[in-house]
Amino acid sequence: MMFLPQDEGQRKYCEQVIAKWVNKKDFQIFYEREVPRDNSMIGASALGTEPVIKQYFFKTAGFNNKDIENRFYFLRSSILKEIYFSDRGLTDDFYIASLSSKTIVYKGLLTANQLRQYYLDLQDSEFKSSLAIV
Repeated sequence: MMFLPQDEGQRKYCEQVIAKWVNKKDFQIFYEREVPRDNSMIGASALGTEPVIKQYFFKTAGFNNKDIENRFYFLRSSILKEIYFSDRGLTDDFYIASLSSKTIVYKGLLTANQLRQYYLDLQDSEFKSSLAIV
C-alpha cells in the first residue's frame, strides 16, 4: 500500500523508482491497482492533499516467508531512500503504508468512522480482518 503524489510527473517518477528497485531486489510486479475510495466525506483542504493510493502485488521465487519479509524490508528502504533523498521534495508526498506478504495497512488522516467509508475494500463482505488498530 503506497501513497503517491497527486502531481502526475512526480507520481511517474515514484513509480519508476519503485519498478527499478523491485527489479533490483528480484521481485516482479504482477498486479497493481489504485485503491477504490469514496472521498465525499473529507473536507476541501484534505482533498487538496489527498494522495493517489496504490497497491502493488509482487511475485518472486525461491524464498520462504521470513526471507520475503526481510527482502520487503530492504526493498522498502531502498525505495524510500532514493525518493526521499532525491531533489524533488517528495518527503510529504510519498509514503509506503505497508510492504508485507502478511499485512495490509489501510490508513489515512481519517476518523475511525470515516475509515470504512473512505476505503471501499473495507465495505466488502468478503473482506476479513483479524486485527484493527485505530
